[in-house]
Amino acid sequence: MQVPVSELQGKTIGLLFSVASYRQCKEFTSKLEEVYKKLKENNEDFEIVLISLEDDEDAFKQDFDTNPWLALPFNDKSSSKLTRHFMLSTLPTLVILGPDGKTRHSNVAEAIDDYGVVAYPFTPEKFEELKAIEKAKLEAQTLESLLVSGDLNYVLGKDGAKVLVSELVGKNILLYFSAHWCPPCRAFTPKLMPWLALPFGDPRKTSLARTFKVGGIPMLAALGPTGKTVTKEARDLVGAHGADAYPFTEERVKEIEAKYTEMAKEWPEKVKHALHEEHELELTRCDEEGQIWSYHCDELDFDLHAKCALKEDANINGDDAVKEGGGEPQDGWVCDGNVCTKS
Repeated sequence: MQVPVSELQGKTIGLLFSVASYRQCKEFTSKLEEVYKKLKENNEDFEIVLISLEDDEDAFKQDFDTNPWLALPFNDKSSSKLTRHFMLSTLPTLVILGPDGKTRHSNVAEAIDDYGVVAYPFTPEKFEELKAIEKAKLEAQTLESLLVSGDLNYVLGKDGAKVLVSELVGKNILLYFSAHWCPPCRAFTPKLMPWLALPFGDPRKTSLARTFKVGGIPMLAALGPTGKTVTKEARDLVGAHGADAYPFTEERVKEIEAKYTEMAKEWPEKVKHALHEEHELELTRCDEEGQIWSYHCDELDFDLHAKCALKEDANINGDDAVKEGGGEPQDGWVCDGNVCTKS
């Protein structure tokens, strides 16, 4: 059934750019459908128009038939025009147009993931309200608020015994998001000590991943004794400084920075290294958290940690650790360099 564009005038419109066969689009679509149905139940003047970027017409039809919103016809010329107009850079993207037809937000997909229907009507005022709520939530964060959910008030010890979350209160805690099949995780894991764990398949994993916005693994977040987040970048600090990075606070990072700044006075300004034989590497201050100083080649944009540049036999990439164990990236994940991300 054809729907005249005139029927959409005066409504808040979501332009959904998606490829149904793309896993992240599938996952987002199911969340968006819940939001859409709730808004319809509340009689909100909101519509979604699918701008499918599928190459296969059957895939387009299957996607369109199983979802409740409108769509541009398959291979409609307007699809490419809209893609260019909104400078599409990622999928899924949900552009919001206000009742006046003007762009209200260039992409609310992340907001839908984080807040669901609460993010409606996607106005600047609503996002300021959500930001204030998020800030208050972070300030009130405790270990129990993160790790206790109903009867799930424990984690597992190495012997399989249940360790109550209440026994961990007041301690510095690291939350390690990892998978054995992930090569970068297998390289990083030996840098840590034996630990506690959530049970396999535990539903708290989803809420924790959402809270810490885990887009790639391995990821290491540090919590202070109050349960508040100290840093979500503890992996970089451990990789660069090992146990010396503890307890991962800004104060500790500044202490390390001062230490390395003093040490750098004794380092050579330029070095040659087997990992980059084309050019000399020049000692450069590095903005990446945990690194502080690196040896850099500006011509090829190559960086090497100072420790590694000054020690030829350093196990720079953790290759031995990667070779241990096994496993291939799971469906929906892509491993590139030192991180695995959802595809």
